[in-house]
Amino acid sequence: MALASNSSRENIEAKISFHDGWKDSFAVIIGGDEVRTGKPSPDIFIEAARRLGIEPSNCLVIEDSLPGVTAGKTAEMEVIAVPSIPKQSHLFTAADVVINSLLDLQLENWGLPPFEDWG
Repeated sequence: MALASNSSRENIEAKISFHDGWKDSFAVIIGGDEVRTGKPSPDIFIEAARRLGIEPSNCLVIEDSLPGVTAGKTAEMEVIAVPSIPKQSHLFTAADVVINSLLDLQLENWGLPPFEDWG
């Protein structure tokens, strides 16, 4: 699993450091400052797939922004949109699926182990 954000790597590291175990949950963490062009360019997702050793077409992106959905689809990945502003869900038509909450995430529909809420 990778974390690919337009934020700088330094900002990502700072934000996730407040949550025990988050950093260890990701095999790859990549910031926007590590690629030539940020989202909506597909560069960050293509680089994440490369670092994971996976073909982009075998990747699933979970995104909360329109530029991120565009980047994922341009990278030829499947995309689940979880809009950060639910009232804008109708704008995410390029995504394969739009859900309202990560609690609605059904990874088993994508050939992955199901999400379990440990909280």
